[in-house]
Amino acid sequence: MSQRSVSVRNGSGDTAIQEVMQMRNVVLFGESGVGKSSIINMMMGEEVAKCNNGAQGCTLTATQYTIPLDSRVCVQLWDTVGLDEGSAGTTIAVEAKRHLEQLLKDELDAPGGIDLLIYCIRADRVKRAHQEKYRFVYEKVCKKAVPVALVVTGLEIYAPEGDMDSWWSDHEKEIQRSQYDDGDDVRRFDISKERLLNLLKEEFRAVGVHSEFQIK
Repeated sequence: MSQRSVSVRNGSGDTAIQEVMQMRNVVLFGESGVGKSSIINMMMGEEVAKCNNGAQGCTLTATQYTIPLDSRVCVQLWDTVGLDEGSAGTTIAVEAKRHLEQLLKDELDAPGGIDLLIYCIRADRVKRAHQEKYRFVYEKVCKKAVPVALVVTGLEIYAPEGDMDSWWSDHEKEIQRSQYDDGDDVRRFDISKERLLNLLKEEFRAVGVHSEFQIK
């Protein structure tokens, strides 16, 4: 969490006060084509991130977007390279992994660090590879020091009748075998703008910071 000063002018154009916005740092990660860029576009309310639903990744480098939650809090949201990109992709798998690891380390070392990781998977099925990627980011790189939200996309295809919450109960055993709940700080969310906004607001306001908004 970091702060950014914002000058606010009164009606005559003079600088009246200076607000200090709380900037929250959030990193999305996951395989190619799981909808990371679509989540960015949904949150932004416009198409700012290039999307590709195929296996070949379209996000070659990490890109940062700023999303205001309210007058006091902004989110810096990182769209990252797909972790599974191999010979069929533009970025080889080892390079994708290296780029993500370096981004995470840089942000962890920066003032404010990383406030939240959002791990994106598709509703098709819970794969062993999901666990490996999750452990790489959460344990190896972030040393279990950053909370994680597990976001599932494609639920409208999995549950065309609208019962999207059924995915969690249908995959409970697979998730347990993947050890997402083995004492880890993981929260589960399906994909909707309202739920993601609530996730960000609840996550950040649970930190115990009372001076989110300061006037000098």
